[in-house]
Parts: sequence; C-alpha cells; structure tokens
Amino acid sequence: MLLYVAAFLADRYGALGATWGIALAGFADAHSPSASAARLLATGALDERGAILAMILAVATNSVTKIIVAWKAGGISYVRALAPGIVLMLAAFAVGAWFDGVG
Repeated sequence: MLLYVAAFLADRYGALGATWGIALAGFADAHSPSASAARLLATGALDERGAILAMILAVATNSVTKIIVAWKAGGISYVRALAPGIVLMLAAFAVGAWFDGVG
C-alpha cells in the first residue's frame, strides 16, 4: 500500500513528494517505507540520493516513535537507557550513506 502512495506522491509532486511520504510513513514502520524507496529507485521514480535520503528519514521518524513508546512504557529512565543506541544507529546509517557518496 505504501508503495502506491509513495508512487502517487512521486507522480504528483515529484521525488520530493515521495521522499516526504516515505519519511512520514516511517513513524509507523521503517521497513516498508525503505522497501518502497528501493522500489521507486528501481523504477526510476527516485534517484539513488533521493532513495537513500528517504530511507534515512524513515529510520529517523521511526526512531522518534521508538523513543516516544519507550517513554510511555518505561519513563524517562528507560529513554535514557535506550535513546543513545537509537541515535547511534541512525548516525551510523547517515554516516555510512555520506561515506558512500550518496548522503
């Protein structure tokens, strides 16, 4: 379903529309939006930089969701324990993309 929404946004608003749609979908899940970005890359609707950016944004928005859920489930002490790992994971992804030349 997300692939169709992202493809519609890409058709209607260009690559930026697809990127924002994928980023917003990341609040619910990071896997499906990333797969949609990869598929849009394969079809030519997104270039490599756009697809990687969309994936990074999906993981970033999903990280926000994880931190909010951690706060609601275990309070601030749980967030303090969990957040550094989530932030490091996101940073590693972004730095890897940057070193690969697409970030």
